Amino acid sequence: RTPSHKGCSCRKTRCLKLYCQCFAASILCSSQLCICDGCQNTQAEMDRGEEGTIAPARRSVLIRNPTAFEDKFLEHSSMHGGGGMPGGMTSGGISGGMLAGTSAVMPVHRPP
Repeated sequence: RTPSHKGCSCRKTRCLKLYCQCFAASILCSSQLCICDGCQNTQAEMDRGEEGTIAPARRSVLIRNPTAFEDKFLEHSSMHGGGGMPGGMTSGGISGGMLAGTSAVMPVHRPP
């Protein structure tokens, strides 16, 4: 767990969708931190391997989005030709008029 991880509070997804902070971060839910209902992102399910619910759920997400479980804030030099964060943001300043590290919504280009 990372110091910033506070656990999830999923109600309907059984913690097997990217809506779940734990599942999206590729960590198991914790009874000490999470207050989720019907959780299946557990050690018991992980121990079941391919017969459990976690592996098929991850495969389903990866089919739709192959980079779904990659850390969005690591440098990906091969993706963006020269390093930096996704979207051309850098870890040290302003890029494209947006502050790096903010939860930015990319501006929508509207024709004149």
